[in-house]
Amino acid sequence: MQARGYSPYFASIIVKKRYDDFFKNKSISIRNKIWAQRRGFYAHRIGFYGLSEENYQNYISDFDYMKLYPINGLFSHWIDDKLTIRYLLHPFKAFLPKYYFHLVGGELLCLPDCQKSHDPSIDDIFTLLQDVKFLAAKLMIGSQGAGFFKLSCLDNGYFLNDNAISKEDLSQILMGWMRTKNGGYLITEYLLPCHYLKQYWGNTPNAIRISVIRIKNQEPEISFAFIRFGTESTGAIDNANMGGIMCKIDINDGRFFDGKIITDNIIYECKYHPTTKQLLEGVIPNWQLIKDKIYDISKYIPQVIYMGFDLVVTDDAFKIIEINSHQAIGYIQSNTPYLSSNPTWEFFNDFLKN
Repeated sequence: MQARGYSPYFASIIVKKRYDDFFKNKSISIRNKIWAQRRGFYAHRIGFYGLSEENYQNYISDFDYMKLYPINGLFSHWIDDKLTIRYLLHPFKAFLPKYYFHLVGGELLCLPDCQKSHDPSIDDIFTLLQDVKFLAAKLMIGSQGAGFFKLSCLDNGYFLNDNAISKEDLSQILMGWMRTKNGGYLITEYLLPCHYLKQYWGNTPNAIRISVIRIKNQEPEISFAFIRFGTESTGAIDNANMGGIMCKIDINDGRFFDGKIITDNIIYECKYHPTTKQLLEGVIPNWQLIKDKIYDISKYIPQVIYMGFDLVVTDDAFKIIEINSHQAIGYIQSNTPYLSSNPTWEFFNDFLKN
């Protein structure tokens, strides 16, 4: 696969995924699996996108998209881990969560927003948690919610992902994270949704994804945006692969609408939140500010030409959770096939023809 142009990272992934798609997916016929894979798609995309012989070329196929990695070339590493972003975007730190501690390689290290001047300890994490009530713990390098934990201290009790836990057991978990290698864990500010978005679902951050591209010799622009809402099944995160709900955002005015939920690789309409019964329509607060600052940040790092910003809307602004260098595109393409219209056609076609 590397000889065919895949990066070492995706070369092994695509072999396993193609095998699983062909031999473990029992709900799709062999005939359709062969048809899809010959055209570069996983078999479930037939129903997911509504693929046919007439329209499949409007979509970037799964195999082609993986072959494009890394779209940002050498500059992907600027945003591939959640810690580098804090230093890279220091001029925009008001739009980043506070970074407190780094647990890695047997050490507990202070990060820029940690106020401690002495050598930090596990007790310092508990002291901070008692003060701020909520903290986020996440793998420095991770995606799709993997390795994310919500830490809470309420009424003198401790909680991990909203489940009660003793101080001793939580301390053992934190010490285990200190022994983590390959980037370790970050302890940061936990972001809660603004009051307006809490009415839809208040137990998760309800993150927004904003996809930004920059065509060569042009200014960066937002190509798509959507918001995710958590549900009872998603726990402390709102990811679609865990049962989260997605609503498309109108880039011009910030309206969100057209709620969808993905179950077993099938997209279903979800007009009302299943628990709160709220109609999943509204307007994103601070939308113009969000667009302006995302544009400013994208211009600040013009070497990074393809980004998926994940951010949480706060009552007075917003904060960026992470920036993805090779974001998932399934939901986006189910709304707007990348090769059917500009600007995405112009952007991706330039890569695909090389």
